[in-house]
Amino acid sequence: EPLESISADLGFAGNTLAEGLVVSICLGGAFVGCLFSGSVADGIGRRRAFQLSTLPMIVGAALSALTNSLEGMLFGRLLVGAGMGLGPPVASLYITEVSPPSVRGMYGSFVQIATCLGILFSLLVGTPVKDIDRWS
Repeated sequence: EPLESISADLGFAGNTLAEGLVVSICLGGAFVGCLFSGSVADGIGRRRAFQLSTLPMIVGAALSALTNSLEGMLFGRLLVGAGMGLGPPVASLYITEVSPPSVRGMYGSFVQIATCLGILFSLLVGTPVKDIDRWS
């Protein structure tokens, strides 16, 4: 399991509080990102806000991959969550605004479908490689 590998590598194996924080802090970041998504989109525009949402995800993923500490992992996951909370609402706004009225609802639902398919795809990709050393 990835969490077991991460906790062993970063030295907090068996600390259930730390393991729970690593998992849940991403959701906390998503909540914060979602709260500010409307303000950011109104302030800098939908397209720029969507582009901006990739920065915390890239920086957070790099930090999570390269860190040697629990604090670095937590901060990286918080950043990834903030980007995840900012991106989808802004994408839905943008798609709704630029779509012709006759297909607006269908295009808007594609965001949700793409999200679900992305999660499914990542699970399918992760399944065969779970037994490779140092992969997870």
